[in-house]
Amino acid sequence: MSGTPDAGFHRSIEHRTIITRFDCEGTFGLHVQQVLKITPSHYGLSSIPPALQPFREELGLAGADWDAFGHDWQALATLWLRAETSVSKSGRADLTIAEIRSLSIPDEWKEWMTAKLMKTDTNPPSDAFGQVLTEYLSRLPPSVFKAGGKSVMTQVWCRLGRTGIVGLLLCLHWQVEYSGTRPEWKTNLKRVECIFKAIIAHPDLQWAKRSCILSDRAPARKHSQT
Repeated sequence: MSGTPDAGFHRSIEHRTIITRFDCEGTFGLHVQQVLKITPSHYGLSSIPPALQPFREELGLAGADWDAFGHDWQALATLWLRAETSVSKSGRADLTIAEIRSLSIPDEWKEWMTAKLMKTDTNPPSDAFGQVLTEYLSRLPPSVFKAGGKSVMTQVWCRLGRTGIVGLLLCLHWQVEYSGTRPEWKTNLKRVECIFKAIIAHPDLQWAKRSCILSDRAPARKHSQT
């Protein structure tokens, strides 16, 4: 599938193939991809952070693509919300334009970040973007995908908001939209799922979450009367 879909509906597509499935331990196996049926939809992911609400259809989190991409996409988006909440505990702010330019990520992703900060338009990626994304994700250290470790937070994009992990959803959406439903998409979806799980399970972020809970539960001190 390529190009931007109509607002009201998508064409129906059926695509079956044998693909390589990636898991969070870095191993591979064979999997039969399910039929992707593109159907009308006016639904979407709820509880999207206000700062990202304007981009929900662009991210594939609302509109026709929400149903079109299927259950695995919806489950990943829900997992992203949990990861977004977790990574907010890091206190990392938006990247600056200079920091974005220095990133070793796909150029299309950098351009999108910059455009959102500057509130300008950006060009869609080419039909080769799917391969670009696959190569980028496959080059990440294996430890980035493992829950319980700390490596995932070494990635500069591991933050909330426009310059953060939402870009991984954007890139997956682009891969289908402009490069087609190729086997690599399913593998990349699993890679991103593992990244989100690693963020949620990150020890430092877990500690920050527990500290907030304990602080909220702590009884208020009574002022002594004189």
